[in-house]
Amino acid sequence: MHLIGVDKPAAGEDPKLEHFAFSAAGLTSFVQVLEDKGVDYRLDRVPEFGILQVNIFDPDGNHIHVDFIGPETEEQIA
Repeated sequence: MHLIGVDKPAAGEDPKLEHFAFSAAGLTSFVQVLEDKGVDYRLDRVPEFGILQVNIFDPDGNHIHVDFIGPETEEQIA
């Protein structure tokens, strides 16, 4: 996957995405980096899939969620 920035979107187009997602491991480390850098985030559980999502927004307002699954998610409070 790659993302491309543009200075001026094509006429009538909004280049923002509603969201995109990644699956990852290392929840505690990931959250620590966000906190160290002062990045706002929200934790949300998706119980029907056993996922804990870390939701963030990039500087352009694009929604990104990073999904974690398994025992490492049990200690986090959503």
